[in-house]
Amino acid sequence: MFAAVVESGSFASAAQRLGTSSGYASKLVAKIESELGVRLLHRTTRALQLTEAGQTYYNRVRGSLTRSTSSMRRCAAQAPPRAGRCASPPLDLRDFKARADSCRVCQGLSGGEP
Repeated sequence: MFAAVVESGSFASAAQRLGTSSGYASKLVAKIESELGVRLLHRTTRALQLTEAGQTYYNRVRGSLTRSTSSMRRCAAQAPPRAGRCASPPLDLRDFKARADSCRVCQGLSGGEP
């Protein structure tokens, strides 16, 4: 959610992009700030601005998301086709995590039968 807020430039845009409310988006970012013990964004009624800590955190989050997406694509490309079934793993889990932040996401690919 934090990365979406930064990239969208507002809680409302990020929330719309991820299919949730701006209030929920704001609460998630506030929760991250509380857990880290640092302010990530300067908020005004007209704009959001990253703090120095926010910029550092965003760079790390963005890097992690990019690496995760890249890894999932590489793994999906190497997975053997399964007869009678066609499935694609989700390549971007941000939407899912934003909607179900209490869930743990475990990823895996298997060529064997379930």
